[in-house]
Amino acid sequence: MNKLQGFYRLRQGGLPAVPWQTFAPDTRLEEGILWTVRSAVERGDDQNLPRLVGAPAAEAETFAQGLLGELGPGGLVVYYPYFVAEKSGVIELSPFRTVIEAVRGDLWNLATGGEHDETVVITDEDVEVMGDEGFLSPAELDELADCALRARRRFRGELGRASALYLEWSYACKSDLQKRPAGPAQLVFYELRAV
Repeated sequence: MNKLQGFYRLRQGGLPAVPWQTFAPDTRLEEGILWTVRSAVERGDDQNLPRLVGAPAAEAETFAQGLLGELGPGGLVVYYPYFVAEKSGVIELSPFRTVIEAVRGDLWNLATGGEHDETVVITDEDVEVMGDEGFLSPAELDELADCALRARRRFRGELGRASALYLEWSYACKSDLQKRPAGPAQLVFYELRAV
């Protein structure tokens, strides 16, 4: 499952997903916030495809128009508002447990540095919390656990064919032009991968 397929599945699964849209030649982006633009493929590997992250509207539109020209008629370009993450993490769904890992700020802190502010392991018999218990508020933990349960039910076919599903998430805000948070943080999922 590649990034675009994951976007579709998250949307179909009723999870709060990145509000992505398909870029068309006549698309105009809202000024005053930053944008992320990605090239995408319907199927197959999508690693290292061109993308632009956190750019003003005019720059993002120019980049997207250029991608459309490069990719030709079969090309697909998606866009969504850039967001600033307050907390991020991964939900791992495996047959007998759910693991919620959380880190302050961007998911990059977890992916590259291996930092974990809080890890919660949920099984039928127990809930084990490691790290900074309370890093995730009770409301955030409840929301993440509820989304994990919904994902487990909705994606049980994928889970049956894989050893685990990974859902990447953030509590994030839209961004102003200086990459400062603008507005309240909301839970958003932006990746679903089967391994």
